[in-house]
Amino acid sequence: MNSMDIAGENVNVSDLGAEAAFLQVFTPRKDDISTHLVVLRTIFIAVDSVFIILSNLFCIWVIYRTLTLSDSAKVFMIALAAADFSVGVIAAFSVVPAATGNWFWGEGLCRATAALVTIFCLASVSFLVCLSVDRMIAVKKSLHYPNIMTRKKAVVITVGVCVASVAAIGGSWLVSPPVLYSNVSATCAWKWDNDHIIYACVISLCFFILPSSVLIVMYWIMFKISRKHTRMIANQAPVPTTSRDVVTQQPQRAAPQLPQGEHKAIKMFCVITIAFTVAWLPYSVAILYSSIQNVPVPQWLGFLVTWGALSNSWFNVIIYVCMNGALRETACRLLRNQKCRRFARCCNKSRAAVVNVPQSHNDQAYDITS
Repeated sequence: MNSMDIAGENVNVSDLGAEAAFLQVFTPRKDDISTHLVVLRTIFIAVDSVFIILSNLFCIWVIYRTLTLSDSAKVFMIALAAADFSVGVIAAFSVVPAATGNWFWGEGLCRATAALVTIFCLASVSFLVCLSVDRMIAVKKSLHYPNIMTRKKAVVITVGVCVASVAAIGGSWLVSPPVLYSNVSATCAWKWDNDHIIYACVISLCFFILPSSVLIVMYWIMFKISRKHTRMIANQAPVPTTSRDVVTQQPQRAAPQLPQGEHKAIKMFCVITIAFTVAWLPYSVAILYSSIQNVPVPQWLGFLVTWGALSNSWFNVIIYVCMNGALRETACRLLRNQKCRRFARCCNKSRAAVVNVPQSHNDQAYDITS
């Protein structure tokens, strides 16, 4: 790291003292951003960070108090919420720099936050994939699911993901791009250029391409299962025979219905895939474009893609708590909100009324959120 672009100028770090070089690199000009944008940026980062922290703490509490979740799902969901909570803690370090226009925490902490937020984001993405695979196994292998995914296996996988995330980011730190403070996004992050194209491709592969591919494949599998079951149920439905003057009456049966859990599974996979794509696709495209073209990402775009990816840490809370009947009812009970509890019970009763027979073990397995 011999030279860097600072405020549009190339600065040779080797010609500067250590402290002087750090100040020039990590303290951009304050007149780069208007006061109004500084205020809006600071408010947004503060609200986003606090919401990530509090929502994931509440999510962990709700998951822990929900007894109807399977053991493996509970382990993965708590691990996911813990990783997202850690992302929020690191993001909170950007609140003061966003307001003051400079990074005064020190060079060491700047590099540490860049490394830690990458580790926690990679762990969060990995746990999201693990949870989705776990739910897919519950659907595909409903009878053998309790033996396939035990609590012990889930804990081992969780520890393995944590170790792999630390090893992957720590091991690649020597060949990674230099860490710079961006006065626009108020974060310490890698500086992408054409000297690190391969590294940018690896980051995009780990953070977006592989996880999104897994989510899309599982969504496609669920869609195929749904179509198969629709055809099977349709073939079993009676078909009335009609003529010009006579209509043969047959015993009426309810319209063919798929297991309610299957509908929920498909809907959940769809929402997860869309939310993940919205959060991480712009970031992946931005770093690849910046590396290949060797041009910096526009400042406003850098802010959007960076904080869009970090905001995925509270997307997960919204998806799993709001779309899960058991978690939603537990959350309402813990909040002691009677209106919320009545709404949750009403939703559960309306879903149960769709199918008039007791839910079998196989139907329960289709419930991706249980």
